[in-house]
Amino acid sequence: MSNAVWALARDNTWYREGEQAARYLQRPAIAVDVRNAAAMIAICKDRLAGFS
Repeated sequence: MSNAVWALARDNTWYREGEQAARYLQRPAIAVDVRNAAAMIAICKDRLAGFS
């Protein structure tokens, strides 16, 4: 996934943005203990807020 993002960024000369996106996508996942669906939705929205 990060390779595709980097290729698109490079084609459009978005080097800084492509590098940041690739770094974000390659970071290790974190474990989160979720006990209900509402909490999971809140966590996902928080994680994806930077992509809007």
